[in-house]
Order: sequence, then structure tokens, then C-alpha cells
Amino acid sequence: MQTISGTIAALKAGTVTSRALVQESIDTFEADRTSALPLNAFLEIYDDALALADAADKEI
Repeated sequence: MQTISGTIAALKAGTVTSRALVQESIDTFEADRTSALPLNAFLEIYDDALALADAADKEI
């Protein structure tokens, strides 16, 4: 697990993208949703989450 400050540094350094972080969250959501004992840690994933992440990457 990364820290918030580590994630911010990785975004600024270009070693990770917003899109990759959002995709990882979506993958985690889907894995939890389909597991035998879901934690239900996510309420919903917005349809435009990846598009918003792409826009954020352009601003960084």
C-alpha cells in the first residue's frame, strides 16, 4: 500500500498516471463486488471516472 504523499510524488514524477490509479480502483471494486464475501467498501463507480482521470493527467 502506498501513502498519499508517495502517490503524489509518483504522479509528479510521471511514474504513475491518474488513469492507472483509477483503473486500479475500478479493478479492486469489481473484484470485491464479485467475491464470495464482499466488503462493499465502494458505493459506486462513476461512468466518467477514466475520462476525468485522463483530463487530470493532461493537467499534471
